[in-house]
Amino acid sequence: MNNFVKISGNVRKPKPVFTGDDYFPVIIASTGLTLASDNVDKELKKAKTAISAGADIITDHSLTDNIELIHNLMAESIETPISCIAIYEVAVLAKQNANYISGDKMIKMLECQAKRGMDIVTIHATAFRDDVSLLKENQRLIPCTSRGGTMMLEILQSTREENPYWLFFDDVLDIAQKYSLSLSLGTCYRPASVCDIGDVNDLYFLEMKRMAELIKRAKEKNVGIIVEGIGHAPINRIPDIIMKSKEICLNAPYRVLTVATDIALGYDHISSAIASSTAVYNGANMITCVSRSEHIGLPSESDLLEAVISSRIAAHCGYSARTNDFSKDYIMSKARNAVGCYGQIEASIYPQGAEEAIKRHKFGDEKLCSMCGAFCALAANDRLL
Repeated sequence: MNNFVKISGNVRKPKPVFTGDDYFPVIIASTGLTLASDNVDKELKKAKTAISAGADIITDHSLTDNIELIHNLMAESIETPISCIAIYEVAVLAKQNANYISGDKMIKMLECQAKRGMDIVTIHATAFRDDVSLLKENQRLIPCTSRGGTMMLEILQSTREENPYWLFFDDVLDIAQKYSLSLSLGTCYRPASVCDIGDVNDLYFLEMKRMAELIKRAKEKNVGIIVEGIGHAPINRIPDIIMKSKEICLNAPYRVLTVATDIALGYDHISSAIASSTAVYNGANMITCVSRSEHIGLPSESDLLEAVISSRIAAHCGYSARTNDFSKDYIMSKARNAVGCYGQIEASIYPQGAEEAIKRHKFGDEKLCSMCGAFCALAANDRLL
């Protein structure tokens, strides 16, 4: 069964973004404030830079007291679909009350987020109160890496109640229908280490089975729903994980936030591009950009720009291999043979960056560059053939 989701709520009505096996992978860029001293205008500027580089969706990851203001500013100034993580705003409010917040208030807050103009909201519906005991028994190096997952578990321990998004999922679906809101199922137990993929990855697949129940109910009400998948994963395990995940989850669009190794500290955008291209080749439909600042701190504007470009390259590599469509590469190769290594700037992933790089390496004759100079193979082909 081939499925797709149209992402475009009915509050702001941005140009729709489609995701599914018949569509090019969607690129999601993340912005947001962590500290009260962080600058809202700077984050909005980052978002616009990410869009200019080709991001399809902007997600807010703010953890401050002014999340509603941030969402309103995003709704006013960003033209692409926007999204948020429902539990983040919940956790900020709960923290002010010893981690207590009623399930009813959590559902009402979800509707508030939809009213503000969110087009897609991530909900952590598949973390259960008793999962804490499973985490204690599990032999993972890092029990839980999901910020939203740990937030939910802490709230459930305080309230001693079950997950409201799970218990009141019919209400969640009613809100989604009312606002044409797409839902993304946040994965609480995605692996946080490439060493946690093997026999200790049972929690991940347990969660996939829980997600499948929600996906079936969402489909019955024609609500667009997406699965968040793998985290840290060695490339040899990615194909099997995605195949099993999509099979369990009724082939719902599959989103990755992934890296291929744990040791790329400061360079996780490269590790993520490697993992993401492998994931897309094997069926992933959406990529959440990972910057070089992952595991270190809030990404700068240049970090986010670099992350979007890296993710777009990864998406192209994976999707062209999956579909056997190398038409864009053909255009670039043909141009290189005709005019030299610079090829056709407009055919590159990020023409502005390509043009800037060319200016830095300009070397006399148009067909020559500073790598080979007069010994350029392409120039030799002109003489030989």
